[in-house]
Amino acid sequence: MSKCRICGLPAGFFANEHEACVKQQDAYFKEQEDEKVALASIKSGIIELASSLSRSGAEPQWFKERLQVLRAGSSIGEIEVKECLMAGIHRAVDDILENHLLTNEEAGRLFEVCSALGLVNSNSLPDSVQKRLVKALILSDISKNQLIPRLTVSHDLPIVLQKDEHKIWLFLDSDMYSYVTRTRYEGTTQGVSVRVANGLYLRFGKNQGERLQSEELRKIDSGFLLITSVNTYFKGALKTLKVPHSKLLSISRWDDAVELTKDGANPKPTIFSIDDPWFAHNLLNGLASQYR
Repeated sequence: MSKCRICGLPAGFFANEHEACVKQQDAYFKEQEDEKVALASIKSGIIELASSLSRSGAEPQWFKERLQVLRAGSSIGEIEVKECLMAGIHRAVDDILENHLLTNEEAGRLFEVCSALGLVNSNSLPDSVQKRLVKALILSDISKNQLIPRLTVSHDLPIVLQKDEHKIWLFLDSDMYSYVTRTRYEGTTQGVSVRVANGLYLRFGKNQGERLQSEELRKIDSGFLLITSVNTYFKGALKTLKVPHSKLLSISRWDDAVELTKDGANPKPTIFSIDDPWFAHNLLNGLASQYR
């Protein structure tokens, strides 16, 4: 006698499952799928709620009450709620920056909404949101030709700043790349070969060669990138570089890096990989514009 593949009890001859067990299993799977769909819908709703603060003028308390309605009767945990809220807040900041630079009023409102949603601990925003806000405020300062110290570095940097030069932003993990010239030779031979012995030939003719050069992007060093009010510094294990903003000829943004070209007799671009090329590109453009 065969056993049921679901419950393990005897199922009779020529059978490997109970009809009741199959119905119970199907109902369980459907319930699990329905819970997944419901949970995904709740997460989407929480993200949309947090992101709407860039468009909605509602009071912070409204966001709190709406969050309670979305969570009511669901099994979503606190960690998942916080992750969804953070994703929505990031989207809200991005939406604001697409239209204009962040104002102090918008930053204050963002803090109030985050506080109402339970994201503020010890009177401070979560690190990821706070870093995003500080960057937005720095760009706003630069656009107004203001320099308000907003960066605090907890340790000394091996960079000697000029008088009245201030740190603006520090990218801790940066790789420096540069274009190097690679030279190779390609040639052809013209002439005839004459057999002088078994297996031995002499060739008469001439060689024509061509010198070919190409540019190759090569990693130079790894270190940190410091942007100040006057210069951009790179400090690595082998290489130290200072690029005055007054000498910047061009600033280009890559997907994962920023490219700087310094004015000179033979200008060559230098590329620095960083975690936020968009911010660095806008910041450096704003700082360099003061010298144009």
